[in-house]
This record gives sequence, C-alpha cells and structure tokens, in this order.
Amino acid sequence: MAEKHEELKPRLKVASIHQKYRRDIDGLRAIAILPVVGFHFYPTMASGFVGVDIFFVISGFLISGIILGNLENNSFSYIDFYDRRIRRIFPALILVMLSTLLLGWWVLFPHEYVSLSKHMVAGGGFVSNFVLWNEAGYFDVEAYRKLFQHLWSLGIEEQFYICWPLLIGLIWKRKLNFLWMTMAVALVSFSANVYMVQSDPLAAFYSPLSRCFELMIGGVLAYSVLHKFKFINSYSNVQSVFGFLLLAVGFLLIDESKKFPGWWALLPCMGTFFIISAGQEAWLNRHLLGNRFLVWIGLISYPLYLWHWPVLSYAKIIENSRMLPHSYRIILIFVSIILAYLTYLLEKAPKTSIRLVSVMGILLAVGCMGQLEWIHPRNSDDKIEKIVTAVSDWEYPDGFEKNRIAGQDLYIKKGDEQIQVLFLGDSHMEQYAPRIRKIIDNKKSNKTAVFATKPGCLPIPGIFDERKDRIFECEAFKVKVNELLKDPRIKTVVVSAAWNKLKGNGHEAALSKLEDFFRKIKVDKRVFMVLDIPSGSNFGPENMFLGNRLTKIRIKTHQTWTNYDSFEKQLHQRMRVIAARTHVEIIDPVPALCQANRCQVVLRDGNPIYKDGGHLRPLWVKKYANFIDIVMN
Repeated sequence: MAEKHEELKPRLKVASIHQKYRRDIDGLRAIAILPVVGFHFYPTMASGFVGVDIFFVISGFLISGIILGNLENNSFSYIDFYDRRIRRIFPALILVMLSTLLLGWWVLFPHEYVSLSKHMVAGGGFVSNFVLWNEAGYFDVEAYRKLFQHLWSLGIEEQFYICWPLLIGLIWKRKLNFLWMTMAVALVSFSANVYMVQSDPLAAFYSPLSRCFELMIGGVLAYSVLHKFKFINSYSNVQSVFGFLLLAVGFLLIDESKKFPGWWALLPCMGTFFIISAGQEAWLNRHLLGNRFLVWIGLISYPLYLWHWPVLSYAKIIENSRMLPHSYRIILIFVSIILAYLTYLLEKAPKTSIRLVSVMGILLAVGCMGQLEWIHPRNSDDKIEKIVTAVSDWEYPDGFEKNRIAGQDLYIKKGDEQIQVLFLGDSHMEQYAPRIRKIIDNKKSNKTAVFATKPGCLPIPGIFDERKDRIFECEAFKVKVNELLKDPRIKTVVVSAAWNKLKGNGHEAALSKLEDFFRKIKVDKRVFMVLDIPSGSNFGPENMFLGNRLTKIRIKTHQTWTNYDSFEKQLHQRMRVIAARTHVEIIDPVPALCQANRCQVVLRDGNPIYKDGGHLRPLWVKKYANFIDIVMN
C-alpha cells in the first residue's frame, strides 16, 4: 500500500523488476484504493474491502523484488532498506496522526480521546491489527469511532517489511531456494487462513500468519519476473484479461457475509498476480491502468488511504450520525483526495529518517500520555464524565469462571450446591450477571449460576434475526445449547433476549417457535422468561448532550424520563400469553424502570441508568434489579 517502486531502484548489475517504472502498477493501486474508499463511504458497495488484498500482493511483489535484486547484485543493505521504508511511510503517517490527534482534542469526549490515543500508539507502532483483534466483540465501539482502525492493514504490511528481509537474508546466506521457500511460507499461511476462517474468523482477518500468503504471492511473482520465467509477458493480453476477470468476479461475489479471507481471497490475489505478470505492454494494462487519471490516483493512494477514514469518521462523530447525506459524503471524498494530493507533494520534500523517527517517537509519547489520561480533551468536566463513563460500563463476565462445556464457552459463578441455574440468551441476559454475582458472593444463594449466552443471537431455535455474518455462529451456539439443556444438574432455566428484534413481519412465527421451545424444556425444569427492558435511542447516554462538538457541548436538563414504546408493551402482552400456556414464570423489569408510559433514564445523582439504548448499567443492576433474585431461590 505504501510502496512507491520508482523511488526504490536497486543498484543494477543484473536484471531487475524495477529498471523501468510501470505506470500500470500505479493504475492497479487506483483499482485497489477506489473500492476501499467507496466501501467506507457507501457500505452497500459490499466488496470494496478486497482492495486491501490487491495492495498486499503489490507490496509483496515490489518489496521482494527490491530485496532480491539487491541481493543478487551484492548490494543489499538492511540500513538502506529500512531508511527508505521510514522516509516513504512516516511523513504522511505522521501528518495524518498529528492532525487527527489535534482535532480529537477539540471534539472528542474523554473516553473517546483515550481510545484515539491508544489506537494512535498502536498505529504508529504498527500493531493495530493485534489491538483491533483483541478489542473486537459485541460491545466493541462502532468502527467509525476508531479513527485509526484502517491502520490494521498497514500494521500487517510493516510486520512483513520487518520480518521478510531478515528471512530472505537468511535464505540467501544459506543458499536455499528462494522460490521454494516462498511457496512453502505461502502454503503454510494459506492453510492457516483456511483453518482459521472457520474456527476463528476474526483471527483469520487480522493475523499476519493468515494474511502473509497474499504478500508471498507477490514474492513468487517477483522472483519469476526477476529470473524471466517463460510465463512472464507470454500471452500477456490473455493473462491481463484473465486477471481482470478474477478481480471482477471477486468484487461481484465477495461481501461481508462470506468467510473472508479463506478461499475467496484467491480471487483478488491471483487476479492481481496475472495482471502484473502480463506486463505493462498488455492492452488493458497500457490503455486502462496506464491512463492519467488512474495513475494519478495510484500515486496518491497511500495518503488517500490514510486520510479518508479519519475524515469520514470525524464527520460522523460531529454529526452524530452513522449515515451521512449523499451530498455530504461526496464533499468529504473530494476533501480526502485534496488532502491526499497535498500530502503527496509533502512527501517529495527532503527528510531524514532520524528526524522522522524522532518526531514519531514524540507523537507516540503524547499518545501514551493521552491513553494514561495525563492529557484531557477540551470536552472534559464532571457532568460529561458521568455520562461518558456509562457508555463503557459493562462487567460481564467479571467474577465468573470460564469453562468449555458441550463445545460452548460458558461463564460460571459457583455456589456451595451442585444445583445449577442456566441463564440463556444474548447480551440482554448478560446485563444481569453483576446482580447474580453479588447474590452468590453475599451468600444469599448457594446455587451455581451458569451463563450460556451469545450477544446478538436470539435464543429461539430456528429463528435468525441477526446480521448475515453472525448466522453461522448463532446456529452453532443454539445446537450446543440443546446439548447443554440435557444436563441433569440444571434445575432452572432463565431465558432473556432483545425480544424487540422480533418487531416486524414474521414475529408471530418466531413467538410460536419460542412457545415450542418452552414446552420442550419445561418438562423437567423450572423455567423463567425475562421480559425485555424498555429500549431505544432516547434511553442511551449519548442522547443526553446538546450542542455541537465543534462549538460547545451542554448536558440536557430534565432528561430524567422518556416514553415507553407501544410495540414493546404489546409484545410483552403476547409473551405473557405464551408463558401462561406453557406454565413458564414471567419476570418483568419494566415496573422497576417505568411508571405508566414514562421510563426513568437517569438517577437523582445524574448517573445514567443505561449503558446504551438497549442495555442496563451494572451500577443500576447491582443495586436495583432485585426482580431477578427469584431465580436463585
């Protein structure tokens, strides 16, 4: 992504892949960056993220070619290599990080500024992929609130730049066959990718182990070009057309519902392989990729990648909107392109790696201070702090022991008895865990609490109201729960979920399946159904602010009560009928929160009751949610 091959020519003694600047590779960069930008600004362009995979192959090709060419010329220097990497990557990265941090101090809330500082340090340290991998989960903040999230791919590339030259040097020193070793690394990585995409899709996406095969594909191509293998430039038009067809199929078929990278990643990777191997004289390469517009976009692709995400993210944060108006997004795309071009011009200015590393070090030190809360943003006072603290207030599974039973991760709080109470559901069940933990810790119950939950998954067999990319996980979870319910130690089952997900067509069929489920488990167990809490955007702490982040933020006054949705009341009545027919006991949290049609959202001391629009805070649950205590009797 950050390569600029015309600046990295080896000292020539033998043939090198960098003797001649290839306009088509810059054009190919444009083919990679435009879908990425399009996907971020218009998520309906669901396949745009595969542009990153095109960048990976290009980087593997250029870097491997540079190193091999210099090694074969006996002119390779690690110092020279890393000096060039720093002078290429750091200027734009420093400028974007500094600008993002300064604007963050002006517009962000304290917890957001801490997060920004953390991700800036991760981005500057080229470990963003590991940090994002570790953070991911149901209650992870929305992607656009992580202003350096896009640096995960730069992290993988930089990890490659650090490790690959060392490995190539070792292969060269020991006179091993580079091609076979590269293919072996690619095969191991691809195998890990195929395995991980099934067992741990998040790891497959962020891990350098499961991603480096894409860079190795570029490495194989670099060796082939350097040594003039017969297929290079042979049938160039056929190779180019075939490569474009693979890219087109990838862009048409791949979306977020696919298990990616997996086998799907071969489409953009091999498409890129064949386009580059065709050579710049192939008709499509010369006339399409070589046209002035695509080449220009390719030249600014690295700073454009760096700028476009924080530009979009800040616009969404300032407007407090997940989806901006079309005209607004078009303007922001042009702003990103202008900033990218100005940054590209800056990259041409003289600079030394020592100064760049020093500036980066200072910037990362400031980031560490922000992460440690030694630096506070402008929007920081006690009233704001109370509200923003609520947003991150979540204690599940704190105090519980993790166990894997029947192939499912469970969280258990052991009492003195063997009798178990199974808490089944999604995050709307998990929100009661702090109260259950408190009951057991205070010896008010001797029973053992077992939480079998999957955030975002309704516990109704055969009903999937989840996002497409979670259906497989939810289905596997429900199968394992059925096995768990056969355990004779479980005497009580408590079921809770975000029942308001059933709103809309088909909810009667879902309720019918829920009734069948209750009849099945009620045979030999005591069963409770917890009705859902009132929910909606008006309940979330983020709704308690007035004003504009660019000017002045104020706290709403008299924001103590809000309206209770009529659909939820009707749904609760329908569920009471089901409970009566199946002899399931009802637990209703609404009376503890609402009076008539008005529901409390803030305590008298100004502390929000909710973590967000649909989840209660542990602070409130531990003190006031005594309605759940009956299940532990």
